[in-house]
Amino acid sequence: MADPGHHIEASTQTAEMVQALCVRLDVAEYRLEAQAGGNVFVLPLTGAAHLLERFAATADALVREQQARTKAESAITRYEARAKTVAEQNESKLHLAAAKQEKSAPPAAAQ
Repeated sequence: MADPGHHIEASTQTAEMVQALCVRLDVAEYRLEAQAGGNVFVLPLTGAAHLLERFAATADALVREQQARTKAESAITRYEARAKTVAEQNESKLHLAAAKQEKSAPPAAAQ
C-alpha cells in the first residue's frame, strides 16, 4: 500500500526554506503543490515530516512577525514625518504671527 503522505501547508515565502530543509534532512520523496494562498508539501510519513511541519509553522510565524514589524515601522515613519511637517508648519505660523505683531506694534517713543 502506498504511503498517502503527510501534507504540510506553508506560505509561498517559506517554500524555499522547507525545500532546503528537505535536502538537509535527506528527505528525498516529497512533492510541492501550489495551491491558492500558498504551497502544500506532501512528504512521506516519517519523523522528518513532523520536524518539517514544525519548521514550516515556525517559519510562517517568523514571516508574519517580520511583516507586522515592517508594517509597524512604516506606520511609525509616516507618523514621524507627519509630526515633523506639522511642527514645521506651526513654527512657520509662529514666525508669521510674530512678524505681524511686530509690524502692528506702535513704534517705541523717542527719547
